[in-house]
Amino acid sequence: MSDKDGLRPEVEIARRVLAERFGARIEKTELLSTRSRARVTHIWLVDAKPLAPSTLICKYPFEKTHCAYDEWAGLQFLTEIASEAESAPRFLAGDAASGLILLQNLGDAQDLEDMRNRGDEPFREACAALAR
Repeated sequence: MSDKDGLRPEVEIARRVLAERFGARIEKTELLSTRSRARVTHIWLVDAKPLAPSTLICKYPFEKTHCAYDEWAGLQFLTEIASEAESAPRFLAGDAASGLILLQNLGDAQDLEDMRNRGDEPFREACAALAR
């Protein structure tokens, strides 16, 4: 799915934040997920400043709750202390009024919800090990 008209509110918010942070324009978007607590969108950028990403992920919470801001704080903290071996997507920017978070695109990585719903064996083994 592509968003050419910017009708979704998170795309309009992301346009403003990305222009301020990276001097970038949105080339195209693809809605990835509307599960759980947020709408997740893949965004491609053009005309960005040097060292800006060419793509990123936008998370827009359905409700502005402490969970959205907890995720923001956690990702920002992990980004600030990150070493060469990254343990989470890097926090790139956000909009505090809406709870929108822009983060590093890690590619086709699976998320925990996908693994749980699919009944992924390594996921079950890891959960069992954590429970011990």
